[in-house]
Amino acid sequence: MLFGSNVALLFMSRDLGFEPVTIGTVLSGLGIGGLIGAAVAGPLTKSLGPGLTIAGSLAIWALGFGGLALVYESASAPLAAAVLMGLVGTINPIPAPMFRRCARR
Repeated sequence: MLFGSNVALLFMSRDLGFEPVTIGTVLSGLGIGGLIGAAVAGPLTKSLGPGLTIAGSLAIWALGFGGLALVYESASAPLAAAVLMGLVGTINPIPAPMFRRCARR
């Protein structure tokens, strides 16, 4: 996760030309996504099971970071990047409880 965020940081600063304050705002999407992910992790795990939830969370992670490649320099680029980073942030709280739960079985 940390490596992906560092690569995204370089992409936003070098390729998109974001200023430091804009990068900070975009990266705050990780925290907002994390709050959403924490709220839905338990119910998703109960309804889908741990395997599907982990697979789904990795798909969301791939969409978030992969989607950054489609962001181009424009006025709406910071908003698009923040939404994609929010997608990445939603998976942060999901795997840890499930790995613990799967380890108990």
